[in-house]
Amino acid sequence: MRKFAEMVLKYRVMVIVLTLGVTLFFGYGVAKVRLNTDLLSYLKHDPIVDLFNRIGDEYGGNTIALTAIKADEIFTPETLTVISQLTEAYKQVPGVSTVMSLTNILDIGKSDEGLEIRKLINKHNIPQDAEELARLKTYTLNKRMYAGKFISLDGKYTIILCRLKPDADKEAVAHDIKTITETHKGTYQVYYSGLPLQMLEIGEIIMNDLRVLVPIVVVVVLLILYVSFKSLRGVVFPLLTVILATLWAVGLMGWLRIEISLISNILPVILIAIGSAYGIHLIAKYYEDAHSLSGVDKIPLLATALSEVMLPIFLAGLTTSIGFLTFGGSYLTAVTEFGLFTAFGVGVAMLLAVTFLPALLSYLPVPKQKPDQTQQQHGNRFLIAFMDRLGELVLTYSKWIIASVLVVLVLAAIAIPRITTQANMLEYFKETSNIRLSENLMKEQFGGSIPIQMLITGDLKDPFVLKEMIRMEKYMESLSGVNNTQSLADLVCEMNDVMNGHYTIPETREQVANLLFMLEGEELLEQLVNKDYSEGVIQARFSNTGTTEIIAAVKALNHYVTKDMDTRQHVLAVATLDSAAQQKLREFQITQISTAIRQDAQNRMSAAQIDAAQLTTQLRQLVDRPFAPLSESAQTALRARVNTFLRDEADVQLEDEELRYQAAAAIVAVASAEPLSSERLLEHLKTAIPEEYWQDEPEILEYTGEFLLPILQEQQHFQCIEDIVTALRPIFPDELQTNPKFREDLRDDLWVLTETSVGVPVALNLSPDGDEVAVTSTQSGMLIVIDAIQRSIIHSQLQSLIWALALVAILMSIQFRSIVWGLIVTSPTVLTILINFAVMGFVHVPLDIATVMVASIAIGIGIDYSIHFTSRLRLELSEQSDLLPAVKKTLATTGQAILINALTVALGFIILLGANLLPLQRFGWILAMTMLVSSGAAMTYLPAMILVLKGVLLGNNKTHNPNTDIHKLNLTRT
Repeated sequence: MRKFAEMVLKYRVMVIVLTLGVTLFFGYGVAKVRLNTDLLSYLKHDPIVDLFNRIGDEYGGNTIALTAIKADEIFTPETLTVISQLTEAYKQVPGVSTVMSLTNILDIGKSDEGLEIRKLINKHNIPQDAEELARLKTYTLNKRMYAGKFISLDGKYTIILCRLKPDADKEAVAHDIKTITETHKGTYQVYYSGLPLQMLEIGEIIMNDLRVLVPIVVVVVLLILYVSFKSLRGVVFPLLTVILATLWAVGLMGWLRIEISLISNILPVILIAIGSAYGIHLIAKYYEDAHSLSGVDKIPLLATALSEVMLPIFLAGLTTSIGFLTFGGSYLTAVTEFGLFTAFGVGVAMLLAVTFLPALLSYLPVPKQKPDQTQQQHGNRFLIAFMDRLGELVLTYSKWIIASVLVVLVLAAIAIPRITTQANMLEYFKETSNIRLSENLMKEQFGGSIPIQMLITGDLKDPFVLKEMIRMEKYMESLSGVNNTQSLADLVCEMNDVMNGHYTIPETREQVANLLFMLEGEELLEQLVNKDYSEGVIQARFSNTGTTEIIAAVKALNHYVTKDMDTRQHVLAVATLDSAAQQKLREFQITQISTAIRQDAQNRMSAAQIDAAQLTTQLRQLVDRPFAPLSESAQTALRARVNTFLRDEADVQLEDEELRYQAAAAIVAVASAEPLSSERLLEHLKTAIPEEYWQDEPEILEYTGEFLLPILQEQQHFQCIEDIVTALRPIFPDELQTNPKFREDLRDDLWVLTETSVGVPVALNLSPDGDEVAVTSTQSGMLIVIDAIQRSIIHSQLQSLIWALALVAILMSIQFRSIVWGLIVTSPTVLTILINFAVMGFVHVPLDIATVMVASIAIGIGIDYSIHFTSRLRLELSEQSDLLPAVKKTLATTGQAILINALTVALGFIILLGANLLPLQRFGWILAMTMLVSSGAAMTYLPAMILVLKGVLLGNNKTHNPNTDIHKLNLTRT
């Protein structure tokens, strides 16, 4: 050590010049540093992330930015014009894939010609008439495609949804969207939500925090240094070394193109808070020697001081670096980068403290003894008295102190299972922040902003694949927080509803193909299905921001796709099944219908509790009831429909209006009285239509019956289903009984009873015949990404904790040349960690991307206190054989330094309470508490352990003089 010190001072000019040159190099690198607040980029290569990105590539982007507009009335020419202007402007933003709003969204409507695919609002011809706008409002609020998705149920809010390209610069896109909106919004109130806009706000918060917190930490360190040394060199030089170390660390990030993250943004604060201690140790020792060894030249004086403190400084820096380096294998790249570059900064601070700092001090005169030095010592009477009293308590109650550790263990065992994780970025904002207020609005009015995607693989033109998708959507929306599902299956159901009056998938592949033909070329289709219809996505939004709720939803969706989803089905014709198979089929259908009804009830009324057994029993009694005649209103509607058919569509030409009406009435009378088959209908047609109209071409009557039968059966099915719905109503809560939307849900759920072909699980083994249909699903979207981050947080905590403890224990065992001493010195840190976790559990502080690092940092920094205490104690024992006075002397001397150092570091960390992100606030106060607990454990629990285990540590002879052992350690007084 002496030779190194002398070499530093011999080549002091070179040391200074080299340090400044390297600082200029790294200082230039600081300008290259960029901020990155994208959580997705923090994840290492992972199948979850790969799938998420692939879906984004193939389906128009999976990251969404939302702008909500509030108005007293959305459906006015002025408001719709602003929405249209914003929609068109957003489309021009680089990185935006698609934009959807009321002024460009797809509409599936009915016209005189039948089904019509159009835009809900023509952006070139926005309605101006009040009556027309009122009709448009009523129509929009009654469409499930829009209500609660693009327009709030009260008609006062609407959203514009932007999908971003996977390679888009999210913050740049968010900035452009915000700029455009502020330019066009006028007097309207707007709200921003979605990951890109959250990232933009976080970036602004981080930069503001850095501008505010770093100067505050610098001021705090300056004040501490001034109080400690009362000299310019004692203030400037230690701070200068740590500022240079910070420049080196941040500059290296810039040169290596490593971006500042949500975690590493606190790197400057941490380095300034803990890195100044190394320079303080050197200057304190230099001052001590200068005051006690007057007349000695400054170069030998500096060499002596440096050689004596170099080993403690090295050990302190090494153990602190170990704490940070244990983050190197984290699943989150941001955590890894933070650990590596903070460890680098600590190492630089340590290096500069033993090279650059003494080189600078060598050019200044030796500090002189101040006249008020005695008064200063007198001024520490309170601290001295406190440490003396603490020493007496430790000596008197050492066994009670050890016993109290058992209490800590019990409390930790109770509290640690209560610790939760927090991985959703929204939870990092204060409740009063703009982004949280916006997210609350999105949750209340539009079902949230967190995207979910379920990737469906199968033949998406097959009706039974589409039906499985609808079943999955019903399940999804029955989960807490999952809203606004949308898929190709929904578009098919919507078109079928317009055409035939029920929101279901058609029975045949041909019917599905006819509907899909109407959608060809629509932009929305590209977001839901690939070109060959072999794969598609179900999109949804999630409203709950809590990580616990997100994890529960991920688990529920994974359970559904792996356990409950019918991935292999047989398509069977009901008529071909024997009676036993038909009965088994009916039981299966009743179970499916019961599940669907309960899911719909939960979706419409989250508090609804439907008795599954009662519902299933009621369904069994209702589905096989005898045929019931059509109601008068149904007969009237059906007569009009049949009359129109005979006039415009039938092959039989009945030009006489009276005859046509009589025929329609006769046909409807039959349809009202009995279930119809093609044979029975043909018999009745021959009676209802005079023979002269078909005797020359009997086949035209068959053609007429072929096209008329579905019309009649459809009405019969409607009547049957409506009767079951009416009978079921009493078992539901009043709110659902009076909800017309829920009544529609019931009709749609029951419609499967009318179908002639069904898809049943292969495992049901109803028949060896029938085509097999396969469909699978994989979960993607932000929920499963957040779940991966949550799991990585837990993994990082366990990994870094185990590595840090193991490495520090090994290092201490090597340093003290005793495994027992190594474990004893490490044990106060273990106790500190247990207390830290107990506090987190009891006061509900979650593990997040910041607090996950507390334990390992506490090991790296907190172990210094145990090292200093144990080193001084063993040195005291080298001078006297009695353990009790040695412990008391150590507490009275090194104990003061430990306490002051801990208060200094804690004060540096407590400044993070001024941060605007909640994880950094929690990180600051918990780490400050940990420093105080760690120092307290080193001054109470550690000496108590040594006193209780003195027989093991020092030998069974109470008068044993451990000089030999101590001299082997070559420890020096600090």
